[in-house]
Amino acid sequence: MIELLVVIAIIAILVALLLPALQQAKNTAWSTVCRSNLKQLAAAGLLYANDNEQYFTPLATYYSSLTWKGMTRTGAWVYWQSAIYMGSYLGNTNSCCTAFPDQIPTNKVFFCPKWLNAWNGSGSQVNLGLGLRTSNFNGNTGWRPLTSGQNISKVVTFVDTPGIWEWNSTSTTGQYPPSYRHLDRCNIAFLDGRVDSSTSLYNDYSNGLIDVNLK
Repeated sequence: MIELLVVIAIIAILVALLLPALQQAKNTAWSTVCRSNLKQLAAAGLLYANDNEQYFTPLATYYSSLTWKGMTRTGAWVYWQSAIYMGSYLGNTNSCCTAFPDQIPTNKVFFCPKWLNAWNGSGSQVNLGLGLRTSNFNGNTGWRPLTSGQNISKVVTFVDTPGIWEWNSTSTTGQYPPSYRHLDRCNIAFLDGRVDSSTSLYNDYSNGLIDVNLK
């Protein structure tokens, strides 16, 4: 009996030692897939710009009336992940529009995998866990083509978010903030297609390491 208890105790100790390592490995895998997704989103954004006079995909566009697959709706917000915009470059065939039922992209590349794994189905279906910068890289002077910018390699496009499909603040206390769900890091994509991660977008922006608008 004592020997059995000793074996059970040893097993319990081994499990306690292994669980953190397994969780760390799972988080690392999620982060790797997320970065791969961001890389594909960044590339798709550049393809869209190449086909649209160097203008990056719109964040969202309002249509007073829109017909999609034979269905006409009014008051429709169409988002960047839509097949109408950047979605078509990554195999998404859904409208991703508030007025239509097919709001969820058909390709999981549009989602942060860790966020998607934890999503309980509540909230808007257009939430992704990855967001596009709200400004559309206008440099505060109106929409600008990518070729007009001198800081493309520093401009952040997509980041991990708490769930929303956009971000507009480098601070975690902002309206649409970044999320540091990957081992206390936030995965980010840049306007030139590069992908990296950050422990603080706020500090990186304050120190001039990243930008949020074309200049």
